[in-house]
Amino acid sequence: MNTAQKSSKSAAAAPPDGFHRLAPKSSVRRGFLFAAIFTTCWIGFFVLMFIGWNNADKGSAPPPLWFIALFGVITLGLIFWCIKSFLRWTMTGQTTVDVNTASAIPGETLEVLVSQPGQFAIDNCNVDLVCQESATYTAGTDTETKTEIVRTIPVCELTGVTAANGQTITRQGVLVPADAMLSFNSSNNKIEWLIRVKMTITRRPDSEQLFPIRVLSRQIVETEAANHG
Repeated sequence: MNTAQKSSKSAAAAPPDGFHRLAPKSSVRRGFLFAAIFTTCWIGFFVLMFIGWNNADKGSAPPPLWFIALFGVITLGLIFWCIKSFLRWTMTGQTTVDVNTASAIPGETLEVLVSQPGQFAIDNCNVDLVCQESATYTAGTDTETKTEIVRTIPVCELTGVTAANGQTITRQGVLVPADAMLSFNSSNNKIEWLIRVKMTITRRPDSEQLFPIRVLSRQIVETEAANHG
């Protein structure tokens, strides 16, 4: 069992008192499973296609070489993606982010704790609070969704830190801008705030993980608290 797997229990320990754990937008385990399933389906389709060509009538023309080469290149790329996702899951592990409030409020400070399983050196770690906007457009029968990051607020930039079996690698405060757009979700538009953690690691896959957090007005937060109180 590798280091990241040994320390997964410590990385999943309860957050400190007064803090809330954010769920990742997509876990590293889920990312590997998606890559593995997609790659397996692609290779299965590739194999079935060649079996069909081999069983075709002798008079039928074989597929052109460029077509075979294209399929081969795509297949190799998918295998590399699958292997990298597996190594990111088993060697780098799932980053953990805890915050001091379940919903951030514009004009107030959000405290962020970042933890990492395993025992290895991290060359560079960037933590940002980002605002992402998604808009869905419909033209005739075509529907297109555009997503872009419209605001980035740096939380911290670290160099030469060490992951120590799930212990906190940084604890930083960031001021949520007073003019920050509030979290919003409808059928055609979405404003989403995320904490983005990017790590560059020697001899291990680099990591970029996103953790959604709501940004709401104090009035909405207090109303929700009263309704659940």
